[in-house]
Amino acid sequence: MSCELLFWQQNASQTMDPESIYQDLMNERGSVPGLNDIPVDAFLDALVASFPGALREANGPGEWLTWVSPSQRAGLEVTWSRQHLRADCRGMSGDDMNRIVNVAIGLGCPLYDPQAGERFAFDGH
Repeated sequence: MSCELLFWQQNASQTMDPESIYQDLMNERGSVPGLNDIPVDAFLDALVASFPGALREANGPGEWLTWVSPSQRAGLEVTWSRQHLRADCRGMSGDDMNRIVNVAIGLGCPLYDPQAGERFAFDGH
């Protein structure tokens, strides 16, 4: 089973619905008004620490972070911009995906689940 997880930070004054923000981020329309830059390097460093063997490497004109489980049955591909981070999870357990969510929460980036169309709040945000 595959699952997409998306993370961003937004100003309290942001009034766009999460689905519209998601669509703008995925359509690479540049920066989305009302979103903050996220700490990409800290996010990636924490993911590498959480997923031993994860690699940050070139991917065409950009880069990505990839991870494959020791059993080769699960994998992760992470792409990003200065305003968001997207994790494409394949065959991962709920515990593995929660590790990603916990990293994001620690950096102030709540989860948006595009499968459910829901952005989750934490600590009153």
